[in-house]
Amino acid sequence: MKQILITGKSGFLAQNVVKYFSDRYECIAVSHQDGGKLSEVCKTCDFVFHLAAVQRSTKDKDFWMGNVTYTYDIIKLLETNHNCVPILFSTSIGIDKPSVFAETKLEAERLLREYSKKNGVPVYVYKLNNIFGQWGKPNFNNIIATFCNNLANKEPLIVNNPGTILYFTYIEDLMEDFDRVFDSNGVVCGTDGYLTTSIKYKKTLGEVIMALGNAVNRYSPQDEFEEKLYKTLSFYILEAANAAGDYHTEL
Repeated sequence: MKQILITGKSGFLAQNVVKYFSDRYECIAVSHQDGGKLSEVCKTCDFVFHLAAVQRSTKDKDFWMGNVTYTYDIIKLLETNHNCVPILFSTSIGIDKPSVFAETKLEAERLLREYSKKNGVPVYVYKLNNIFGQWGKPNFNNIIATFCNNLANKEPLIVNNPGTILYFTYIEDLMEDFDRVFDSNGVVCGTDGYLTTSIKYKKTLGEVIMALGNAVNRYSPQDEFEEKLYKTLSFYILEAANAAGDYHTEL
């Protein structure tokens, strides 16, 4: 059985990767605190999903340690153990705007591309748009998770500009993209050195609010996007019910 190393153990992407792949492969998820475990798995893994990232902090050092140093450590562990395996690295459209986050993610990306060239193995750099679905973090960096969490807890939705246009991708669609990359044997097409999600929904924030309103009011989903929003909202309603000890709540 192939062994997959997944960084960012408690994160949105990592949790979904473990769920999606664990019925077929041995999935070992690690966090920044699992240094010994990381060292051991780098000896034997067949593929790396490098999904860990520091996205918010008041200290620049946290970005450099979490995004650059951690990436460097993974590369060195793989090379020291002569286990130069493919890596899928998640970055985001946020790198297009100047910030410490962007600077450090781009530096981590540079290190990975050097690793790829030096060792002759694929490195897949996924430039992600707005991903939504189960385990997204509300009130952090996931607008749909925030909306769904607020609705589930009967809190107001605050939208400053409902005309803002964003591109959204459902987490299960992203997992299917990841699966195709995993099985590609290095044959993957991208744009400007990046891979992007195969399914994107172009929506205004106002349209997202209306679609969520349809779900709350039990209207039939009008399209695939609304159906995926419905599933996501259902997850957060169940989470809120479990937290409150109400195990009979339904959407």
